[in-house]
Amino acid sequence: MQHMSDQHQRYHTLLKAIDAERQHDAQFFKTLNESKTMQQKVQSGFVWYPVQVLRKSYTVGEYLEVEVQRINGHENSHKFAEGKAASLFNVQDERIEFKGVVSAVRGDKMRILVHTDQADRLDILDRGLTGVEVIYDDRPYKVMEEAIKNVLNTKRENIRSIRDGLVVQKLEQHELTLHDYQTESSALKMLNASQKAAVALMLKTPLMGIIHGPPGTGKTTTLVALVEMLLKEEKRILVCASSNNAVDLLAERLSLKGIQVLRVGNITRIHDDLAHLTIEEKVRNHGEWNHIKKVKIQAHEADKKASQFKRNFGPEERDERKELRKEAKELRKWAAKLEDRLIDDIVLGSQVIATTLIGVSNRILKEMHFKTVIIDEASQSLEPECWNAILKSDRVILAGDHKQLPPTVKSKEAASMGLELTILDRMTEQLEQSSLLTEQYRMHHKNTRIQQ
Repeated sequence: MQHMSDQHQRYHTLLKAIDAERQHDAQFFKTLNESKTMQQKVQSGFVWYPVQVLRKSYTVGEYLEVEVQRINGHENSHKFAEGKAASLFNVQDERIEFKGVVSAVRGDKMRILVHTDQADRLDILDRGLTGVEVIYDDRPYKVMEEAIKNVLNTKRENIRSIRDGLVVQKLEQHELTLHDYQTESSALKMLNASQKAAVALMLKTPLMGIIHGPPGTGKTTTLVALVEMLLKEEKRILVCASSNNAVDLLAERLSLKGIQVLRVGNITRIHDDLAHLTIEEKVRNHGEWNHIKKVKIQAHEADKKASQFKRNFGPEERDERKELRKEAKELRKWAAKLEDRLIDDIVLGSQVIATTLIGVSNRILKEMHFKTVIIDEASQSLEPECWNAILKSDRVILAGDHKQLPPTVKSKEAASMGLELTILDRMTEQLEQSSLLTEQYRMHHKNTRIQQ
């Protein structure tokens, strides 16, 4: 085995690669802002302008959701997507901006989450000359950077073993013993031989397992069966992928099996058909939500009253403003406490938490730990974002096809430092606990087998 400093060097190089990709992204947006007019940005899809504000409403956490509709340019494609950083702006006089995150895009309508500390200024958006712009977002890079630093500094044996095993492309694992009910379950009846073998091997894997599923081999079906089997022994499982689409597909399939799924983050694939699985909808549909919402509105009203005082006011007005600010703060604190309790109940009642690899850093998952994390579409996932999920678990099961296109890396420098190379690239052919799905279901005639 290589010297420890050599092993650590690989992860220090990954940190440099993340920074190179971050700089490339930041420079792109800097150039865009400096060289393009508003109209050019509208035409290239980075801006919706003008837009009409349809509604503003309180949602989970310290956020207001602002829904807008673009007034023209409906036929134009755009760069907005759920989870992307965006800026709501108004250019009536000088440009005023409210930074937020896109929570939904449906045709010519979009919803943006902005922090409630900006609530009392948002009325300016109703006056016209309002737009939305995609902005540079360094959060994914911060999340990946923090994950790699945690990997380097970890004291946990399972993380150290996986970390060092990826460097030498070898991971020694002592397979677990299966019980009878893990080999004779109804969840396995609809699987073919290679799918059953993959599930059995993953159940025996203590640290890292790989399901190599070429297109059309029933990878999603296999993962759903694996989750059903894992839930016989584990209370809760973390299921992730790099994209919202892939997470949504798995969340939908698991939910159809009667599994209690909590979708954390933004949904894209099934639109409103999947909304009932999200933390936001589960909170909104709970009997306590109306009470929490009223408290949030009361806090906003107290803040609004306080901000109405002019600068040249006397001692009485100053005291009144102080009391209103204090009241607003206490109401917000109370609403947050009620909401946290409600969210804890929802999370603890879930069997599967489904989110993106970056979404694992959501505050509601902060204190949670899982025995197993499953990462789907791992061939499309950057290694540092995978680590963000792996750090939350005792073992990881990765699924995908490393022979398909790699994840998108924009910086040539970052790619040259290995950011484009996935965990599947490094380990699928090397790991003993790697299982190939061999039966192809997308052929027009009879099923064919993939050469091993």
